[in-house]
Amino acid sequence: MGELRAVLLVFLTAPAACLGGAGGECSSDSDCLAGGECTRTGECVTAGSALRVVVRWTVNGEAPTPSQPEACAEVGELAVTFRAPAPTQPQTYQPVPCQLGQTVYDKMPPRFETVEVVAFDRAGNVLASAEERLARSGETAVQFDLSF
Repeated sequence: MGELRAVLLVFLTAPAACLGGAGGECSSDSDCLAGGECTRTGECVTAGSALRVVVRWTVNGEAPTPSQPEACAEVGELAVTFRAPAPTQPQTYQPVPCQLGQTVYDKMPPRFETVEVVAFDRAGNVLASAEERLARSGETAVQFDLSF
């Protein structure tokens, strides 16, 4: 009887990650019930509903590359922010090196509606920003020209 009680106690006090359905917390797909998937933000969502977002940018019309970083000479770093309706907090990835010219975010929760890219100078001042809506499913490829 004591063993059964201990097993039951462990089951009832297991963290939400182990019991995560849609909306639960997770660190891998196996943490999500019913074949759900674990997003980059640690949330369980219905299988197949996670978004893939490809963010590309130019700076003053010039495409930066790691081998030719001149386009980013005035840029210290970028921030990429995903936003959902209030009261949900935004998810920001920073620093993003400007010289990459693009970044990919797979398995983003479908609650996000927009993505914003902000370019900062080396002192942390905002040089430029742009925001785009995301597709409600599948992949969204966005292209920004950060002009200043």
